[in-house]
Amino acid sequence: RRRHTRFKCDWSSDVCSSDLKRNDQRAINELDDKITHLKNKKVDVPDELYQQKDRLNDDMKDNQEKLDRALKKLNN
Repeated sequence: RRRHTRFKCDWSSDVCSSDLKRNDQRAINELDDKITHLKNKKVDVPDELYQQKDRLNDDMKDNQEKLDRALKKLNN
């Protein structure tokens, strides 16, 4: 998604924060599906999958906190 900034003729290719959040959540859901599939097949789930999911959750929370702080500064 592209958005126009407030400056004349300045187009930004930045993605919206909602897009980032949606992509992070989609990746987490895909990992959840893989983990569930492996558990249903009675296969040991590699620790790396759990670690990757934890990292994604942490990244998503960090990004949201950064966005909240930036928005707070803009509103002050």
